[in-house]
Amino acid sequence: MSMRLVKKTTSESILDAVSDVSGYSPEELRGRERGATLAQWRHVGMHVARERGMTLIAAGEIFNRHFTTAIMAYNKVEDHRNDIEDILKEVHEHIDNRDSSS
Repeated sequence: MSMRLVKKTTSESILDAVSDVSGYSPEELRGRERGATLAQWRHVGMHVARERGMTLIAAGEIFNRHFTTAIMAYNKVEDHRNDIEDILKEVHEHIDNRDSSS
């Protein structure tokens, strides 16, 4: 396993990156709707938040979810990581680009 050092990332950066890549608004990502596709994008966001060094509590709070949901989301994304590696990279790139331009 390689080590990946990243700069501290804000909750807003993660939410905006997932919104940009997914096409869902930040309000939809933080909302109560539980459709499968929308939930999967939240899972990606919580996983990225963990990869960026956030706690499970903080990762869940970005998307208005409990930390136990963040645990499940992280594990689910890990189980399917090979299938969505490109999406994870795209979200990370959006965050990096946003953070470097501010």
